[in-house]
Amino acid sequence: MGNQTGEATATERSCPVYVVNNTGGTLSEITFTHRYDGDYKVSKTFTNLANGSKEYAFDAKYRTGFVTTGHDYWWVSFKADGHVFACKDNFYCYLMADDDGKDVLLKVTMNNFHVACPVSTSCDVAINQVG
Repeated sequence: MGNQTGEATATERSCPVYVVNNTGGTLSEITFTHRYDGDYKVSKTFTNLANGSKEYAFDAKYRTGFVTTGHDYWWVSFKADGHVFACKDNFYCYLMADDDGKDVLLKVTMNNFHVACPVSTSCDVAINQVG
C-alpha cells in the first residue's frame, strides 16, 4: 500500500512541485492539480507558459506512516492550438517518506504527463484531446 513506512504515527509531509512545459510551444493556459485522497488538494493555473520553462507551482502535502494508505493523485489540463488536452482523472503516483522536502517535477508534452518523484518511482500517463 502507498505511503506506509513503518512509522508508529502518521506524519504530514510536503514536496515543492515544479512544472516544465515540453510541448514545443507556449500554452495559453495550463492547470496542474495534486490531491492526497480527501485530505489535501492544491491547484495552480499558469497563463502563457513558454516552451522549456520551469516554474514553481505549489507544495504537495501528503502523509506517511501508520494507517496511511492514501493515493497522491495528479492531474493536468491545458489549451493548445484551440483545443483542450488532459490526462485521466484518477492518475496517481505515490510520494514516500524519503521524498519529503525534495523537488517533484511535472513534465508535460503534447501526449504525456510525467511525474518525476525525487526518490520514489516516477510515473507517466497519456494526455488526450478532450475538447
